[in-house]
Amino acid sequence: MEGIRGFNKNMCATLGKGVYQYATSGTYIEPECKARRNGFHFVEYAPDCLDYYGLGKGNRYFLINAGGDINEEQGQVCSCTEMTLLKELNMEQFVIKTMEYMVRNTRMDWERNITMCQIARDRATAEQKGAIAIARGVHPKVTAVKGSYLGLVRENERGMIVYAMPVKAEKDGIYTINEKNELEVVDK
Repeated sequence: MEGIRGFNKNMCATLGKGVYQYATSGTYIEPECKARRNGFHFVEYAPDCLDYYGLGKGNRYFLINAGGDINEEQGQVCSCTEMTLLKELNMEQFVIKTMEYMVRNTRMDWERNITMCQIARDRATAEQKGAIAIARGVHPKVTAVKGSYLGLVRENERGMIVYAMPVKAEKDGIYTINEKNELEVVDK
């Protein structure tokens, strides 16, 4: 099972049983797992790890493969007995993984409003460099500052996702995609 795992800047997990030091690759094994109690914790929907390892603090995010026993708690957190770190995600890849999950799980509760991350219906805002904003709707719009990371997810009139585009904001403005799936940027 694929998932996302956050760490602090030193590759330590500081929640749970204490400090656990990781390397940037490798497989880790625990004897048992129970979400929010033990095992290796991860999330399926990338933004959910921001509650624990927030943006703007030097934290790092990895794509992982969860194996062995897997315990999924209703909601946001999963735990496993075997975790392999596959690759570190930059912010553009983080946004792509977020949108991929939205496309695969269309009926999920996908809206989030976390420090430096807003994922919302129709309009979202990234107010500072390094922030993430994803808008989803028939005419999605993101108001962004230069250096923020955006996602535009266009739906048809029936609510089905028809196009998704990740963008790194090159200037302050309002970002949207038109009917031809082309990026448009207008000044704020």
